[in-house]
Amino acid sequence: MLTFFVGFIYLKNRENLYAYYALFLAFMLIYSLTSIKADTWINTLLDGQLRGNKRLIEPITILSFSCYTFFTIELMEVRSQSKWIYHSLKTWGICCITYAILYFLLYPWISSYEPYIFAVVRVIIFSLSTWLIIGVVREIESPVKNEFVAGTLAYYIGSVVATIRFLTTDLPIPLFYELNAPSYFEMGILVETTFFALALGKRMLYLNNEKQKAKEELIGQMVTNDMLMKQMNRQLELKIKAREREILAKQEELMRQEKKILQVEFEKKHVQSEMRSRSMQMNPHFIFNCLNSIKYLIQSDQNKKATTYLVIFSRFIREILDTSQSHVISLKTELDIIGKYLQLEQNRFSDDFSFGINYKDPIALHAVFVPPLLLQPFVENAIWHGLLPSKKTKKMLYINVRATASQVKIIIEDNGIGRKKSMEILKNRIHKSQGIALTEERIKLFNHYYNNALEFEIIDKIAGNGAPAGTRVEVTLKNTYKTDIPVETSVSVPL
Repeated sequence: MLTFFVGFIYLKNRENLYAYYALFLAFMLIYSLTSIKADTWINTLLDGQLRGNKRLIEPITILSFSCYTFFTIELMEVRSQSKWIYHSLKTWGICCITYAILYFLLYPWISSYEPYIFAVVRVIIFSLSTWLIIGVVREIESPVKNEFVAGTLAYYIGSVVATIRFLTTDLPIPLFYELNAPSYFEMGILVETTFFALALGKRMLYLNNEKQKAKEELIGQMVTNDMLMKQMNRQLELKIKAREREILAKQEELMRQEKKILQVEFEKKHVQSEMRSRSMQMNPHFIFNCLNSIKYLIQSDQNKKATTYLVIFSRFIREILDTSQSHVISLKTELDIIGKYLQLEQNRFSDDFSFGINYKDPIALHAVFVPPLLLQPFVENAIWHGLLPSKKTKKMLYINVRATASQVKIIIEDNGIGRKKSMEILKNRIHKSQGIALTEERIKLFNHYYNNALEFEIIDKIAGNGAPAGTRVEVTLKNTYKTDIPVETSVSVPL
């Protein structure tokens, strides 16, 4: 009944855990039928094919043990906690299956050596099983650990006692020989199935509680987000009302200065056109480099890599085109674009470097605006002129965003060869990068429009022994063009 019940659970949720346990119970059921009494209806139904079938007893016992081993892996979630225990148990289970099949096939030739084979195999099984069980108990954590240990001990003790009963006939304990070996083994299995039934029930309860907890946390997060949105809406309403009062108060003055306002608007549109023009100059510069990368991969017969790179590149170009008509985009969008660019470069250079983009409050970053692709030239310089020429085993690039009530600072930091060494390498090159020069022009236009809100500084990092330790670029956006950023939301990742 337990076999069919566990099998039914498997058909419902398709978890391997229940499949392995159902197979274990099924093999134990077959094992029990090999020692059933002759004068029973079950034995008559089976035409006596299982009762006393020595060719089947050993393979069935070992196959049940292999299913038990795979069941242990799933029940205790061994794979996610210990690789060596997982691989040991998996290999052990496969070895048991192999032995069972060989035993069944070769039985006519090895039947005369059955007691010796039985004894040797049991020594190996008990020794390795003891070692693996100790490893599971010591290194694996699980809410059903106690039930597993109790059931395993019962299974283990029943096996050991049954083995002793099978191999010996002269122990000074007459009562011990009142039962046959299968009876002792089946008693161990009975206790084991009781504890494992408790373990499965406890596991179901634990998983249900975890799902309920996750659901409550999700609801709590949704409530928190709703409260945050309401708070932002209230702040926005207050600002709108304040703005309305200000407009009404200055309406007469604005009418008097109408001509001056028209002139200022004309100048703003002119500056915006200039900023878009500079941005369009940046796009071909970057696209040219990417196409050269694809060309290189194709020419070097890295077609699969070139295809992957081209797919990522096409999606990236879509984002570039979506923002190309905007003279400013949010800092959050800019960081997302730079993240895809870094992914492209990392894919191109076979993960030769690692990177990270760190910030705490994405909602706040949506209120901060910068020119499109502002950070790309700095990141490109860090990769091409700082990290790629470096011989370090760990090449790292980090972008950290630090926000306070007065400013937002974007830090681009690498552990490459530094600017001095990079300039020495670039002396012999005819082509000079125009990325930083274009960026400086764009920043000037941006500052003209937004009252000197943006500035950057390039710092050479020096190690304790005076050697170059990389480059650090600090891009600072002052509070003249950002709103509602929480104080101290900075993230810093040391290199």
